[in-house]
Amino acid sequence: MMDLRGPGGNFSTLAPEDAAGWGGGYFSNDGQRVTAEDARELAAALERALPDVPDHDALRHKARPLGNSGEFGIPVGTPTTPSEWFSGDRKQRLREFIAFCRAGGFVIR
Repeated sequence: MMDLRGPGGNFSTLAPEDAAGWGGGYFSNDGQRVTAEDARELAAALERALPDVPDHDALRHKARPLGNSGEFGIPVGTPTTPSEWFSGDRKQRLREFIAFCRAGGFVIR
């Protein structure tokens, strides 16, 4: 399992003045501000994890037919790991996000 925590064990993700009222989750876009320092730490952590992400599509074996459409997809509830999810062609998106984080702080909207 990839551990993406920074040297302090986690990412603060919010400037101190914005921390009040935020539950600490990452599944919403509540206008959280990621500081430049935290963005750099996130980029570094993701970069350290890149060698663990397969270059081949590690999810392919979990894909199932979507009805009679001839298309395939991963069924809801199928266990996946971050390494599987970002494997194959999706690894490039991870690289792009690393570059985005290296550019400095940002706001989650």
